[in-house]
Amino acid sequence: MEKDNFAATEAEDLLHGICDPKIKDNKFCRLNETPKPSVPRPTLLVILSLSIILSVTIALIDVGDRTRQKLGLRHHKIAGRKLVPLVSFNDPKTVINKENQEQPNFQVYNAATQTNGAIASKYPQSQQLLAPTTLSASLGIADEGAKSKQSIELSGYADLWDPLLEYDIPVFWHIAKAGGSTIKDIMGSCHRFIMATEAGSFEGHANDTILAVVNIGGNPANGIEPSKFVNVDTLHLPGIEKAKRLGLAQSGLADVIVIRHLFEAEEMFNSQHRGRLFAIFRHPIDRAISMYNYLKHANWEPTYSPKLAQMSLMEYAESNRAEYNWLTRALSGAKFRNVTEIHLQAAMDVVRRKFLVGLLTKKDETMERIEKFFEWKYKVNPKNQEICRENLLAKGANANTQKGEQALPGTPAYDALYSLNELDIRLFKYIETLFDEQAYLFQSKKDGYRLDGATCCKCTDPPECPSPNMIPVSQLQSATLHKNSIDELAVKGVQQISVTSLPIHGEDLSRYVDSWDPLADSDIPVFWHIPKAGGSLLKNIMGACYRLVLASAAGIKEGHASDTELGIVKIGGDPANGIEPS
Repeated sequence: MEKDNFAATEAEDLLHGICDPKIKDNKFCRLNETPKPSVPRPTLLVILSLSIILSVTIALIDVGDRTRQKLGLRHHKIAGRKLVPLVSFNDPKTVINKENQEQPNFQVYNAATQTNGAIASKYPQSQQLLAPTTLSASLGIADEGAKSKQSIELSGYADLWDPLLEYDIPVFWHIAKAGGSTIKDIMGSCHRFIMATEAGSFEGHANDTILAVVNIGGNPANGIEPSKFVNVDTLHLPGIEKAKRLGLAQSGLADVIVIRHLFEAEEMFNSQHRGRLFAIFRHPIDRAISMYNYLKHANWEPTYSPKLAQMSLMEYAESNRAEYNWLTRALSGAKFRNVTEIHLQAAMDVVRRKFLVGLLTKKDETMERIEKFFEWKYKVNPKNQEICRENLLAKGANANTQKGEQALPGTPAYDALYSLNELDIRLFKYIETLFDEQAYLFQSKKDGYRLDGATCCKCTDPPECPSPNMIPVSQLQSATLHKNSIDELAVKGVQQISVTSLPIHGEDLSRYVDSWDPLADSDIPVFWHIPKAGGSLLKNIMGACYRLVLASAAGIKEGHASDTELGIVKIGGDPANGIEPS
């Protein structure tokens, strides 16, 4: 198997502004040389220096663009994602304390200066937040001051150090075989959160056309309550498109959204409804071995292959089925298999800015941090919820029942997996550093935060737990319903209305008149055709009986799909039998 050469190419050095004497004719080495004008005139020297700087700047821009395109880094013209200059490690959020370099790699800044005035913050104005500073030089990261680095913005996700706002939504990036199922089950089964994940499309809900909270699973005969999900699949690309179209983030239905496709899912969010990313990570080789042992026996998975089931771990590592620097590619948005140092740096920047990180080796502490960060407390039945949490942390969820083949450091299989995941291993070491540094975010909160001030809605008789997909009419925050409609509901004694019956926030359907508005001469009848509901009969009556000119799917038939101007056309009919066209 051909091994990738991770040494920086000249193009990469140009992108990072590095002078490497081993590279022949390196432009940055030439830039650093002292010019030797033949005539020692100050004016000539200045002009020559400016000319050299301008030439190198133009070359940097051109080489940087070509290098990013060659390496498959996502570009806003290709993938709709804006590339911005990498956050300077000396900007206001990440100022290094010049007076005391021994301080930890976190600095405190006032959240009040970062708060969007249009949205109320959950935190008081005096709340202090922490922002990370430098990438560790020991991990092989290039010069922090290089101005030509590029960073993927991912503006739909809040930065870790941004204040937690009212409409921010926890987003769990689920990494396979890294302990994510345990965290997910704790959130759903123990905290009793309404989850948006693939389970929301089960039991006949894959074709739902409006958002709703649905009950999935459970066994009432054995006293097992069903779990509550929003009826969209946020793990797979078609479901993400559906969630975006229906306004999942704006609906406020989900307590937590679970994703796998980091970049595609980002498009579900906006500046008023931001995603807050968190994830649990595992050493890449341990995860690769666990994945191999899982796929070898998981005949219920769509990706199950009998051929893989017969492979040894070494054969798996040498096949094209083994993951190759998956974490680096997923976090950098790389479109191609081969990734380099540039992708690693982009991935480190994304995880540094956007993620609350957890570690499988510190699963209990990770769960504590997540609960503290999002200020989660038990609200249903704290005693039972805590038992549920303890059991899942102790036993895990979706764990491999068959441990299978393992590989120790120094063995051929381990070395083969290592060569496939060198960048991921460096990235994981950096994530471990971030985990240690992010401890400063939680200094003010005690362990067991979930129990401090917990409430029990099931402890009353009758229970007073709110219906998850209903909200008080008095608290409607959207102007999408006509005020008269809200007043009428209140007069009729209606206290609650289904969230799913409301248009999503920000879309008032103002191009349609209200049903009580007077009919104007310029108003146009619009028939919403619902399949298998009698719509075809009404449509045929309007067209064939009333002889109305219709705008419908039939208008592009018989060669009219490519028409460039509007016109009335005749479609169908059978003149021989006296049937006129429509």
